[in-house]
Amino acid sequence: MTRDEGKDPIDGSEMNAVRRAALESLNRSEDDLTDRELFAQQDDQFWYIEMCMETLHRLPHEIDPLLLMRQYTELQAYHIIKRAMTGLIRTFEGN
Repeated sequence: MTRDEGKDPIDGSEMNAVRRAALESLNRSEDDLTDRELFAQQDDQFWYIEMCMETLHRLPHEIDPLLLMRQYTELQAYHIIKRAMTGLIRTFEGN
């Protein structure tokens, strides 16, 4: 897709604009990164707080109980489905 700029003398791979940009990005320090690139490297806790505040417009302590209730509901649904599947298996094995 990009113009071939010859072969790399070190590993023999073809040089092009995409490869050159990728190699340059590997050599960058944190001082060279943009604010957006630095924020993208944050851990899961940062993204959870960001989701709560920016997307849901709630504090994390308001969301945590809802997540626990959702997990409890999922567990209840799992047991209902498992009980139904076990009942169906017994019914088919009995016939």
